[in-house]
Amino acid sequence: MRMSPEDRLRAALRAQVDEVEVTPDALPRIRGRIQERRRGGGWAVIAAGAAVAAVIALAVVVFVPDRVPPHGVTDRPPVTSVTQEPVEPSAPATTAGPVVPGSP
Repeated sequence: MRMSPEDRLRAALRAQVDEVEVTPDALPRIRGRIQERRRGGGWAVIAAGAAVAAVIALAVVVFVPDRVPPHGVTDRPPVTSVTQEPVEPSAPATTAGPVVPGSP
């Protein structure tokens, strides 16, 4: 009878497992190594989070346009005078009624 690929794999794995000898302190040693990794990994996570926050802050500063113009800069053009002479105010109106165009 011919063996299926699954049966051959099962036989190969069983042959390897049968050769393994487990020491009585294997499980506590495994747990100890896991604890050592967990203790040292906390700082790495904090450092990685701080680095990501710094990159985001830098990206915002660099890529987001300013909403407020710098001091002294406006969107309106400066007001310039056509004449070089100062303009004097006109005399106050002497009529009490409304001004009608075409009337003297």
